[in-house]
Parts: sequence; C-alpha cells; structure tokens
Amino acid sequence: PFRRLIFAMCIVDLLQSGVALLSTLPSPVDTPGIWGAYGNEMTCSITGFIFFYASNAAPLYMCSLCIHCLCFVQYKVTQKGIKGED
Repeated sequence: PFRRLIFAMCIVDLLQSGVALLSTLPSPVDTPGIWGAYGNEMTCSITGFIFFYASNAAPLYMCSLCIHCLCFVQYKVTQKGIKGED
C-alpha cells in the first residue's frame, strides 16, 4: 500500500501542478479583466474540476500515508496486518 499511496500522491500532484501551470489560459475569451484567456466555458469548467479535486485529494493521500506510517512505526503492524491476512 505504501508505494500505491506515493504513486497516487504523485499523480494528483502532477494534475494539480499542470492545471495551475495553465493559469488563465482555459478562461473564456470574453472574460473582462483576465489577461491571456483563450478558452471557453468548457475548458474553464474542466480545469476548475481537476484543480478542485486534486487540491482535495493531495491532503487526503498525505493523511493516509501518515496513518500508514503510524501503524508501522508506533503499533508495529506488518504488511500482512495491513492487507488483512493476519
């Protein structure tokens, strides 16, 4: 589970960073006061959706990783115990 948590955190971080890199590009063209707007309503909604869920998923994966490490270090739970095989 440890490697899967790290992998998921990387994917979520890449998604969030990629959307943040786009900045104002996906905003609708006719939006007043936004420089560099080349998108439409759909591109704005998609990037907002990805940014919102990636921003919320990153701390949840970090919390899961912390709980995972707590179980191993503090409570001496084995890999089999985490998988439910014990």
